[in-house]
Amino acid sequence: MSQSENTSLAELEGGNLDTIPHIRDLFLEITSQHPDVEAIVSLHQSPLRLPGLDYDDEQSCLRWTYRQLKQGASHLAGQLDAVGVRKGSAIVFFCENRAEWVLLCWTSIILGCPFVPLNPRLASNGEELRYVLDQIWPSVIVVAGETTRASLEANAREQLEKAGLLLSLQEVGVMVTQNGDRWMPLASFWSRTTVVRSEWAGPIFENTSIIGFTSGTTSRPKACPQSSDNLMTSAVAVRDLRGLGPTDRLCQHLPSFAAMAVLISLTCGTSGVTIVYPSPFFSATATLDAIENEHCTYTFAAPAIVKALAMHPTIAQRTLESLRIVELGGAPIYPDVFQLATSKPGLNCKRVGCGWGMTESPAPLLAEPWERTMPLPIEYIAVGKPIKGTYAKICLPGSRQPIKRGEEGELHVGGSQVVRGYLNGDNESFYEEGGIRWIKTGDMARIQDGQVYIIGRYKDIIIRGGQNISPAKIERTLEKISGVEAQVVGVPDNLAGEVPVAVVKLTRHQASSSDTIIRSLRDIAMRDLGPTETPYALVSLTKLGMDHFPTTLSGKIQKAVLAERVRGYFKNDISDGGIPQETNIEAILVELWSKVSGVPASSIDPLASVFSFADSITTMRLSTLVKQQLQKDLTVDDVVQHPSIHEQANLLDSRPASSGSGQQNQRPGPPNTDDIVHANGDPSQVVATERLATPLLKRLGLRWDDVEDVFPAPDTSFIYLNRKRPQTWNQRVIYFASSTGVENLTSAWKAVLVHHAMFRTVAVPTAARSLRDTKHLFVVLRPTEAFWKCSVTDGLEVNTPEDLRSIFKNVWADTLAGPLSRVAFIRIKSSASSAFILVGNHAAYDNLSMDLLLSDLETALSHNLTAENIMQAPGHVPYKKFADLYYHYRAMDDALEAAKFHASRLCGIGSLKDSLWPKARAPGWFKGADEGWTHNGGAPGNPASRTPIDSPENRHGLDGLTRTAPVHTLQAMKEKHSIMPHVILKVAVALFNMRRTNTTTALFANVEAGRRWPSTPDTNEETLPNPLGIAGPMFQVVLNRISLTEPDESVLSVLQRVQEEQKLLSEHSQAPLFLIHALLQDTDGDVFFDALARQGYNWAPGIQSSSRADTEKPPALVKFNRQALDDIGLAWTCGLRDRETFYVNASYDDCQLCNDAVYGYLGDVLSAGAWLADPNNIKKGVGECVFKNSNVSGLIKSLE
Repeated sequence: MSQSENTSLAELEGGNLDTIPHIRDLFLEITSQHPDVEAIVSLHQSPLRLPGLDYDDEQSCLRWTYRQLKQGASHLAGQLDAVGVRKGSAIVFFCENRAEWVLLCWTSIILGCPFVPLNPRLASNGEELRYVLDQIWPSVIVVAGETTRASLEANAREQLEKAGLLLSLQEVGVMVTQNGDRWMPLASFWSRTTVVRSEWAGPIFENTSIIGFTSGTTSRPKACPQSSDNLMTSAVAVRDLRGLGPTDRLCQHLPSFAAMAVLISLTCGTSGVTIVYPSPFFSATATLDAIENEHCTYTFAAPAIVKALAMHPTIAQRTLESLRIVELGGAPIYPDVFQLATSKPGLNCKRVGCGWGMTESPAPLLAEPWERTMPLPIEYIAVGKPIKGTYAKICLPGSRQPIKRGEEGELHVGGSQVVRGYLNGDNESFYEEGGIRWIKTGDMARIQDGQVYIIGRYKDIIIRGGQNISPAKIERTLEKISGVEAQVVGVPDNLAGEVPVAVVKLTRHQASSSDTIIRSLRDIAMRDLGPTETPYALVSLTKLGMDHFPTTLSGKIQKAVLAERVRGYFKNDISDGGIPQETNIEAILVELWSKVSGVPASSIDPLASVFSFADSITTMRLSTLVKQQLQKDLTVDDVVQHPSIHEQANLLDSRPASSGSGQQNQRPGPPNTDDIVHANGDPSQVVATERLATPLLKRLGLRWDDVEDVFPAPDTSFIYLNRKRPQTWNQRVIYFASSTGVENLTSAWKAVLVHHAMFRTVAVPTAARSLRDTKHLFVVLRPTEAFWKCSVTDGLEVNTPEDLRSIFKNVWADTLAGPLSRVAFIRIKSSASSAFILVGNHAAYDNLSMDLLLSDLETALSHNLTAENIMQAPGHVPYKKFADLYYHYRAMDDALEAAKFHASRLCGIGSLKDSLWPKARAPGWFKGADEGWTHNGGAPGNPASRTPIDSPENRHGLDGLTRTAPVHTLQAMKEKHSIMPHVILKVAVALFNMRRTNTTTALFANVEAGRRWPSTPDTNEETLPNPLGIAGPMFQVVLNRISLTEPDESVLSVLQRVQEEQKLLSEHSQAPLFLIHALLQDTDGDVFFDALARQGYNWAPGIQSSSRADTEKPPALVKFNRQALDDIGLAWTCGLRDRETFYVNASYDDCQLCNDAVYGYLGDVLSAGAWLADPNNIKKGVGECVFKNSNVSGLIKSLE
């Protein structure tokens, strides 16, 4: 795929469609052209002995040619017309797989009546039965036997009274009800010569050939009127793409009321294909017999059916060479199903077809058949591209505008195959656009390489800690144990949002050893999926009091019903209490780790590392539970440093109960001497601070009384507050609230900000010498109407979510002149939804504190909390607590020693200017808009000296480009050599730099999370709150200096050396920036700040956690768009897309670098990373590093 294709919109079209004759005409044409070709073979039926239809009563089974089928359908149509069945009235058949289905279907089409095939099981569900029949008010109802007839009489007597004719396929006498002689056998009606014509007053459905009902997994079935155009658009495409004709024979074992069975049967009837019915309902033995004995060439099967056939005890003895295509659908398809369909033993089929469709839009997507000689796909299977006359696009939920290719969103399909809407139903999912009928499908999908890939149903996706988890992927892994059936649902969790729980159904033989099997399943999941996707718990179906998974009448699993049963089983939110009251901390920790991970307590070794079964989200959940249960803090850093439960218990034993997290300042007036750390008890300093802040406050319409707190900004803040353009280090983030009105969103925002002081902050420059080199003060403003007036804009409207990208683009660009964070609220006119646009300077928050804010806001929206509820909720650790300690820390020996550590390792960088990269093509380093830019001294810059390299439509520096590379050896590097993935990519970036500069040193900035308290003599870190809960920007910036003393230094040596230094960088990350600079020589100091501005490296541990997806009840907030206007030349954002895939985004200054070059740089870094991660290369010299790798992906959607 070319680079331009990767960045194009996610939309496809199938091309122009020639005019297609009506389905009736196509059928009559086929019967005329191929009258003697068998149309129907029903192996489980004897000839019906209907006059004019069955010529040979001696046949062993029922066989009709197309001539017989036409004659029979025409005769039956005449009989129905004679008794007053009107054109356009519905004919219902409670059907099995039998010849009469085909007869009744073509009879209805010849007569001009919609044919309605229904599941016989529906007859026993009174409420749903009456609902369905009331939707269509049929003129004719046909049943196959006595059981269905009796159920109808018991459950829908009123609806039967409305029907004009009731027929049964049973051959024995007339059945009499309390209402008289109502039911008539088909054989009697067939030969009836005297009729009484009755007037029937039901509805007439114009231009309708079939009425199909959706499966109704979460609500009542919806009636879909399918016209000839809807059906034949797809039927003709299936015929042509699969090469179907009179020499083909379909093995039809699908439930004949299913949408795909209907379409395939109509395709066959208009193509001259023989339909072979093996049995009334699916039987693996009967299907294999039919394929083998009737020489079937084509069949359709869900993956479960393929498995049942391919694993049949007799499969090795079967001869199935006639089978040329197995069409797959009905459930997620994976490569192992391809293998079962084409291998021997197995179905030994030559080709496998894939497609996608729904009752509302029959088969608009079809893939080219996969040949068994082709390489097996690796993971996801494409469902194809649009057929002629159809369209597909991927949009954000709630939007109709296509996103970029490679990005995941909701699949929309359009064209002549989309039905006109539901009968008597909510048609919100349908819309017209540009003369094309579209439907929003509810499927999460992406478009890549010109093909559509289905990820899963939005309503089924589980969001754990912001990461999308596919239940189908987990189910597929668990079902590797033969006989196990698994269904995975999401269960609420206080910290992670949701966690996956697997419900497993075991065979009778397995049930006696269920505990052993469930442990085996957990081991398999942990091995193949890792701790992130391993289910929190595995529960046998019997423990839920169920023998079978709940299903719809069509057999689809009702996951909503199952999830409700699972939630009832667990009773409380999984993160709530429920831990036995142990007195031994180690025992309590074992139980807590078991609770958050799902690993049985008996299987947890207190002396082993918890990271064999836990990840960062699990660890954070554990940290929350420890706080709840023990009133002590155990941070993520604590767990990293003390990975065994035994060590953690000893650590907690040594700690007193921790202090509270802290609340917002409840002081009624502005801060006084005791509240301002830099006042040092001097009232005159308070006056000076007020005098310093007042001009800015006055410009904003505020007074000193509006101030809640004041404290010095830590050194790193200077990078973000050093104004070089109005947009300096601004971020513009759009969040979409799909089910919240703008008034509620605004109210929730204002209430939540009570607990997030840094989003109510301005920055005031200082006379630094008087404040220990502090360059700025943070001034926190009270959440008053005066503050909202200068920080909030409301009353805005857009038509669709897509319009959010272009609204409010350049407003509030200069955040340093006002509140560091401002927000605009927007009403979405096309739906009952809203959005907000946050424009904020990065000095006010980091990613974690932003997550804390959004989590609080999402909780408020999801649970409809009132402003009073929100303000009474527990707060977070105030950032002022950290900033005050940091101010004291700057004057301590510990800070000096930390600064000396950095100054020592950076000594002499003034002579390494050749190692600086990127090379300056233009003055300044700015991502995105640079209007009003200035030189370092503040002199205005010349706009003409900064000219972007690429044309406007090809500039991607602000958002950046993203590529990935599979690396299957990361776990081996971690286990065998203790080398972590972030170190491997960091070294890859360093080697790339050396290659670009032709030097042996790389200089680039490194972002450290910095979530630790500064060390001061007056504070005891063990009594301080968990730093993960600090609501403010904790990140620190350090400068990497990575050098190679000799090119043949081994890969392992370099990786170990950089990893050890990384530990020291993290340990000394709080070193004051200006103190480091002061300890450097002049030229070293100049290069220090120059290098920080040119290039930065950031490892984002949970890179997927920012890629949010909707469920049936979507998240209250979805990140719609993010742009970071960083003052930097090139920013690498790196992480793992999954356990075995490196992810790198490169955003950059468009005036310094071009799109094509950066695309190549990404390939170089990822290739180097993959080479360094190969254990086979660890003894090689690092100078042998390879920078080209064919496995590096094209462009994908950014996940930050």
